[in-house]
Amino acid sequence: NIDGNVRTIDKVIRREINLSEGDAYNKYNVNYSKDSIRALNFFSKVEVDEERTSFSDKIDLNFTVEEKSTGEASIGAGYSSATDASLQFGLRENNFLGRGQKVNFTSSLSNTRNTYDISITEPYFNNKPLSLTTQLYSSFIDPASVNYETEDLGFGISTKFPTAPDRAMELRYSIFTTKIKADSNATDYELLLAGTDTISVIGHSLIIDKRNSKFKPSRGYNLNFSQDLAGLGGTSYYFKNVIDYNIYRLLGKNLIGAFKF
Repeated sequence: NIDGNVRTIDKVIRREINLSEGDAYNKYNVNYSKDSIRALNFFSKVEVDEERTSFSDKIDLNFTVEEKSTGEASIGAGYSSATDASLQFGLRENNFLGRGQKVNFTSSLSNTRNTYDISITEPYFNNKPLSLTTQLYSSFIDPASVNYETEDLGFGISTKFPTAPDRAMELRYSIFTTKIKADSNATDYELLLAGTDTISVIGHSLIIDKRNSKFKPSRGYNLNFSQDLAGLGGTSYYFKNVIDYNIYRLLGKNLIGAFKF
């Protein structure tokens, strides 16, 4: 039973519970499920109560949550010698319409520079543990200190899915184009910079998570191994490998140690 979710829909919480109704009771899975719900960062409090039923071999698990704010809006204004007056806007929501979706929009507007960055993440596409993320980026820069203007445009898409209870795979593709247009009074060097550069990247990540908790791990490790290849079209070519490794140990009653590489 789930109670207290006045905004978040029921299935967003239920899909984080590592037990199905009728399963054998397992205290570790109950605690792990509680930490998984807390790791969503949608709730200020998550409690689990075990309630006896009229059946001697069955209990009810009652999950009680307390909602908290999951979105933010920002607006700012400034002035600098490089961009003159500027305005910044930002909207971010980590639990859009209570469905667990992440939406982010940021923009910056000035006399010499306009940028927009939009991303949307659906963590459970078609009610399956399949995460989909799309991102769109646009930037136009025309500084007074140089005799050319730069226009950037980027698009990315990625998907992440589990291959085992403690393993997941991420596949992604992105394309980023930079176009430099020289002014009529550009120098010879600035004329050489003019043109279009396109980066087309395909990549994947292997994620292994052996931590005892997603919310506050005190034992275990997680490993992220990523590879990206640029050159499937475009004008840039490279091969990039990244390894991220974290291991956790309980050093005392209230002290957790972490080694990060």
